[in-house]
Amino acid sequence: MRDVFLKLRVGMVFRDDIELFEVFSALRDEGIYVRLFPSPKRLAPACTLLLLIQSEDSPRVFQILRELRREPIKILELDDDVISLHFREN
Repeated sequence: MRDVFLKLRVGMVFRDDIELFEVFSALRDEGIYVRLFPSPKRLAPACTLLLLIQSEDSPRVFQILRELRREPIKILELDDDVISLHFREN
């Protein structure tokens, strides 16, 4: 499980928590490994949750987002795993 968590290299920020949780639920229902994680301060505004996915799931995730008519306000491609970024910067 930890190895999969470290592969989460695409983060998305949504307009509000309702939209975030709607997308999160839809992706989980489709069997996509998705997690929520507090955003490192330099990547997104304070108190923002990132919706994290694996890079290889991106095409499928963006198709689901189109079907839901949801669009993230920010998409982040992480060079390092989010846990390292979070603890190094916060």
